[in-house]
Amino acid sequence: MNARVQTQEPTPTTLKRVGEHFTITLEGITGSMPLGEVEVSQTEGEEGGFELTLVIPPETQPGFYTIRATSDEGETASADLTVTEPSEEAIDQPATISEPSGEPHELTRTKAAGQIATVLVLALVSLGAGGWLVRKGN
Repeated sequence: MNARVQTQEPTPTTLKRVGEHFTITLEGITGSMPLGEVEVSQTEGEEGGFELTLVIPPETQPGFYTIRATSDEGETASADLTVTEPSEEAIDQPATISEPSGEPHELTRTKAAGQIATVLVLALVSLGAGGWLVRKGN
């Protein structure tokens, strides 16, 4: 299983000093396992950052994990990772984990006319049955 972890937008922290070394680990409910090391580099016009292709061990059980980068000074950065069961839809290409954007998500909450009508009919039937049971009990 391959995972590509990429810092997409530099953050205003001291975590990305050019030349700084990070140890990358995969942390889950059963513990932590080392995945590798990386050194912060800088391309022209950008702040320091790193990009690393990781191989998630094949014996890794499905579940929720944290990929953590820890510097020699103890500073950390992390990203969430979900490992799923193998499927036909899976592709053998890197997965990119990006920084949260904070942008609002637009949700469409429209319902089909049939769904609305079904809910209204069920509500009316329930109301009628409840009224009939109340009258029958008196």
